[in-house]
Amino acid sequence: MQHMHSPPDCYVTVLNPHARDEKGNPIFDKYGEIVLRLGREEVRFNCEPFPLFPGETLRGNGQPTPLPQVEANAAFLLTAKWDLVDADGVARTAGARWLYKGPASLRPQAGVEIVEKRSAVIIGVNQALRVAALYDCSDVEGKKRFAGEQWLIKTPGAYPVSYTHL
Repeated sequence: MQHMHSPPDCYVTVLNPHARDEKGNPIFDKYGEIVLRLGREEVRFNCEPFPLFPGETLRGNGQPTPLPQVEANAAFLLTAKWDLVDADGVARTAGARWLYKGPASLRPQAGVEIVEKRSAVIIGVNQALRVAALYDCSDVEGKKRFAGEQWLIKTPGAYPVSYTHL
Protein backbone atom coordinates (compact mmCIF):
# COMPACT_ATOMS: atom_id res chain seq x y z
CA MET A 1 0.00 0.00 0.00
CA GLN A 2 1.44 3.37 -1.11
CA HIS A 3 1.41 6.29 1.37
CA MET A 4 0.88 9.87 0.19
CA HIS A 5 0.69 13.29 1.84
CA SER A 6 0.00 16.88 0.85
CA PRO A 7 2.25 19.70 2.15
CA PRO A 8 0.88 23.17 3.07
CA ASP A 9 -0.66 25.17 0.21
CA CYS A 10 -0.82 22.03 -1.95
CA TYR A 11 -3.37 19.35 -2.75
CA VAL A 12 -3.70 15.92 -4.30
CA THR A 13 -6.68 14.49 -6.17
CA VAL A 14 -7.55 10.85 -5.48
CA LEU A 15 -9.50 9.09 -8.24
CA ASN A 16 -11.91 6.27 -7.25
CA PRO A 17 -11.61 7.09 -3.51
CA HIS A 18 -12.70 4.54 -0.92
CA ALA A 19 -16.08 4.81 0.81
CA ARG A 20 -16.24 5.74 4.51
CA ASP A 21 -18.79 5.26 7.27
CA GLU A 22 -20.13 8.07 9.51
CA LYS A 23 -16.99 7.94 11.67
CA GLY A 24 -14.64 8.20 8.68
CA ASN A 25 -13.54 4.56 8.76
CA PRO A 26 -13.09 2.67 5.46
CA ILE A 27 -15.98 0.42 4.42
CA PHE A 28 -15.22 -3.18 3.41
CA ASP A 29 -17.48 -5.53 1.45
CA LYS A 30 -18.40 -9.09 2.55
CA TYR A 31 -15.16 -10.41 0.99
CA GLY A 32 -12.96 -8.01 2.95
CA GLU A 33 -12.25 -5.80 -0.09
CA ILE A 34 -12.29 -2.02 0.26
CA VAL A 35 -15.40 -0.39 -1.28
CA LEU A 36 -14.48 2.24 -3.88
CA ARG A 37 -16.56 5.16 -5.14
CA LEU A 38 -15.82 4.45 -8.79
CA GLY A 39 -15.80 7.40 -11.17
CA ARG A 40 -15.56 9.93 -8.33
CA GLU A 41 -12.70 12.05 -7.11
CA GLU A 42 -11.65 13.46 -3.77
CA VAL A 43 -9.38 16.44 -3.14
CA ARG A 44 -7.13 16.28 -0.07
CA PHE A 45 -5.31 19.28 1.38
CA ASN A 46 -2.42 19.69 3.83
CA CYS A 47 -2.96 16.32 5.46
CA GLU A 48 -1.00 13.66 7.26
CA PRO A 49 0.37 10.82 5.13
CA PHE A 50 -2.45 8.55 4.00
CA PRO A 51 -2.56 5.14 2.32
CA LEU A 52 -3.77 4.63 -1.23
CA PHE A 53 -5.97 1.56 -1.13
CA PRO A 54 -6.02 -0.89 -4.05
CA GLY A 55 -7.98 0.74 -6.89
CA GLU A 56 -7.32 4.31 -5.78
CA THR A 57 -5.04 6.38 -8.01
CA LEU A 58 -3.71 9.93 -8.02
CA ARG A 59 -4.49 12.37 -10.81
CA GLY A 60 -1.54 13.70 -12.77
CA ASN A 61 2.00 12.68 -11.94
CA GLY A 62 1.11 11.67 -8.38
CA GLN A 63 2.88 14.65 -6.84
CA PRO A 64 1.17 17.34 -4.72
CA THR A 65 0.02 20.33 -6.78
CA PRO A 66 0.33 23.94 -5.55
CA LEU A 67 -3.00 25.74 -5.04
CA PRO A 68 -3.97 27.74 -8.16
CA GLN A 69 -3.49 31.50 -7.72
CA VAL A 70 -5.61 34.18 -9.35
CA GLU A 71 -4.33 37.76 -9.32
CA ALA A 72 -6.21 41.01 -8.79
CA ASN A 73 -8.26 42.06 -11.83
CA ALA A 74 -8.50 38.44 -12.98
CA ALA A 75 -10.74 35.44 -12.37
CA PHE A 76 -10.99 31.72 -13.00
CA LEU A 77 -13.97 30.58 -15.04
CA LEU A 78 -15.16 27.42 -13.27
CA THR A 79 -17.60 24.73 -14.38
CA ALA A 80 -19.41 21.97 -12.49
CA LYS A 81 -18.82 18.46 -13.86
CA TRP A 82 -21.84 17.14 -11.93
CA ASP A 83 -24.55 18.54 -9.62
CA LEU A 84 -22.88 19.78 -6.42
CA VAL A 85 -22.77 22.42 -3.72
CA ASP A 86 -19.70 24.62 -4.21
CA ALA A 87 -17.33 25.84 -1.49
CA ASP A 88 -19.49 28.98 -1.00
CA GLY A 89 -22.59 26.85 -0.32
CA VAL A 90 -24.21 27.58 -3.71
CA ALA A 91 -25.98 24.67 -5.43
CA ARG A 92 -24.61 24.22 -8.96
CA THR A 93 -26.02 21.96 -11.68
CA ALA A 94 -23.83 19.99 -14.08
CA GLY A 95 -22.46 22.35 -16.74
CA ALA A 96 -23.02 25.53 -14.68
CA ARG A 97 -20.27 28.16 -14.99
CA TRP A 98 -19.25 30.90 -12.59
CA LEU A 99 -16.32 33.19 -11.79
CA TYR A 100 -13.88 32.92 -8.90
CA LYS A 101 -12.39 36.43 -8.65
CA GLY A 102 -8.93 37.31 -7.39
CA PRO A 103 -6.75 38.05 -5.67
CA ALA A 104 -7.04 34.65 -4.01
CA SER A 105 -5.91 31.04 -3.84
CA LEU A 106 -8.46 28.57 -5.17
CA ARG A 107 -9.05 25.46 -3.06
CA PRO A 108 -9.99 22.91 -5.73
CA GLN A 109 -13.15 20.90 -5.16
CA ALA A 110 -14.17 17.53 -6.56
CA GLY A 111 -16.47 18.07 -9.53
CA VAL A 112 -15.29 21.64 -10.20
CA GLU A 113 -12.96 22.29 -13.12
CA ILE A 114 -11.05 25.43 -14.10
CA VAL A 115 -12.06 26.23 -17.69
CA GLU A 116 -9.75 29.21 -18.14
CA LYS A 117 -8.20 32.23 -16.47
CA ARG A 118 -9.73 35.54 -17.54
CA SER A 119 -8.24 39.00 -17.25
CA ALA A 120 -10.50 41.87 -16.37
CA VAL A 121 -11.70 44.34 -18.96
CA ILE A 122 -11.05 47.86 -17.67
CA ILE A 123 -13.75 50.47 -18.30
CA GLY A 124 -12.67 54.09 -17.93
CA VAL A 125 -14.63 57.32 -17.66
CA ASN A 126 -16.81 57.97 -20.75
CA GLN A 127 -16.39 54.35 -21.86
CA ALA A 128 -18.73 51.38 -22.01
CA LEU A 129 -18.47 47.67 -22.61
CA ARG A 130 -21.05 45.92 -24.80
CA VAL A 131 -21.60 42.35 -23.60
CA ALA A 132 -23.85 39.41 -24.43
CA ALA A 133 -24.95 36.57 -22.15
CA LEU A 134 -23.77 33.16 -23.35
CA TYR A 135 -26.30 31.51 -21.03
CA ASP A 136 -28.77 32.58 -18.33
CA CYS A 137 -26.83 34.42 -15.62
CA SER A 138 -26.71 37.44 -13.31
CA ASP A 139 -24.71 40.49 -14.38
CA VAL A 140 -22.21 42.38 -12.19
CA GLU A 141 -25.08 44.34 -10.58
CA GLY A 142 -27.03 41.16 -9.79
CA LYS A 143 -29.65 41.67 -12.51
CA LYS A 144 -30.91 38.46 -14.18
CA ARG A 145 -29.86 38.15 -17.81
CA PHE A 146 -30.94 35.58 -20.38
CA ALA A 147 -28.93 33.73 -23.05
CA GLY A 148 -28.44 35.97 -26.09
CA GLU A 149 -29.36 39.20 -24.28
CA GLN A 150 -27.04 42.17 -24.91
CA TRP A 151 -26.42 45.22 -22.73
CA LEU A 152 -23.85 47.91 -21.86
CA ILE A 153 -21.73 48.16 -18.73
CA LYS A 154 -21.02 51.87 -18.20
CA THR A 155 -19.70 52.09 -14.63
CA PRO A 156 -15.89 52.59 -14.58
CA GLY A 157 -13.95 49.69 -13.07
CA ALA A 158 -12.43 46.28 -13.71
CA TYR A 159 -14.76 43.52 -14.90
CA PRO A 160 -13.57 39.91 -15.21
CA VAL A 161 -16.72 39.04 -17.15
CA SER A 162 -18.12 35.52 -17.62
CA TYR A 163 -20.20 36.62 -20.59
CA THR A 164 -18.64 37.69 -23.87
CA HIS A 165 -17.80 41.27 -24.80
CA LEU A 166 -18.65 42.31 -28.36
